[in-house]
Amino acid sequence: MYYGDHCEFTTRKIIIIQFVAKSFAYVGILAMVSVAIFILVMDILKYGFGIDPVHEEREKLRHEKRMKQRRVWTYRYIYVNQPTKFGRPIKIMKKQNISSHMKRATVPL
Repeated sequence: MYYGDHCEFTTRKIIIIQFVAKSFAYVGILAMVSVAIFILVMDILKYGFGIDPVHEEREKLRHEKRMKQRRVWTYRYIYVNQPTKFGRPIKIMKKQNISSHMKRATVPL
């Protein structure tokens, strides 16, 4: 709060709040400047001197992404008149595609 005849004095609470606000502002500005300097240094290293510090990690991430996109297909043959676990034979022979992310194929009974 301000007090005095012309509000020329401030309380300690207002002074502390102003100090804390300025401190947070300085820390925020320092963080933004350090990130900008880091990006600038990395660009100078890459485009100015041809040094790419993150090349290996970028290639590793690309390789992992390619491996996730690859689908591995396996074939499970179901034979005619083969007894199932329920004791009833399967009447037809068919070829099923089973993706690597599927746990088991459904078989018609």
